[in-house]
Amino acid sequence: MDSERLKPIAFCGENPVMELFSPGTETISAAASYWHCTYSPYGEGQVLLLYLDAANATALGQPNAVIYADNEPLARYLTNTFNQHFDGWKPFGFNKAAVREALFTKESDMRQFYKVTCRADKTIIDVLWSDIRSSDYRSYSDINGGGFGAAADEHFHVSHSLFLCGQGHITLNQQPIIGTGYTHTLPDDRFTSSVFVALAETWIKFMPQRDKI
Repeated sequence: MDSERLKPIAFCGENPVMELFSPGTETISAAASYWHCTYSPYGEGQVLLLYLDAANATALGQPNAVIYADNEPLARYLTNTFNQHFDGWKPFGFNKAAVREALFTKESDMRQFYKVTCRADKTIIDVLWSDIRSSDYRSYSDINGGGFGAAADEHFHVSHSLFLCGQGHITLNQQPIIGTGYTHTLPDDRFTSSVFVALAETWIKFMPQRDKI
């Protein structure tokens, strides 16, 4: 059977994402993006980007944006190439955020939940994706029409299996971070959520074909 062959591969792994909102508002109060990398130009590793709004950061005595990682070059690569360009994430300032050395453990049963625990110095962060409502496979021939890479001028083909969740929770040293995920059911019964788990995710860099003159 013939297959489509694309390269170079820029990332393989998992990338669960969570955006929580202040109750009754459209303002993000906290956000987490976890990368479990099984292949990249910078090797394997795990990275957690954590954003807290002013209220959560003050209450917990934490900075607004921190990157936790067991592979710092990988963390910089994922942040600068991909994560900082996600919709709504650029204002969080992760391109200037400190990278803290961390250890990670993960538990999951994708019929029910996905949980990551991050330990760094005296800080323990638990991120829980739960109440999984729907799943499907998605493929983007040119995700967002480009705008990725350190200079925001690169294009990528992306595919993954996406699991949308009804709930997301973050705790820091057992203290809950204030915020709730945004969920909505569309008129055609499709479920949408700001809390999701992306598995079997692959990013492939490419240059768009240009019309010949």
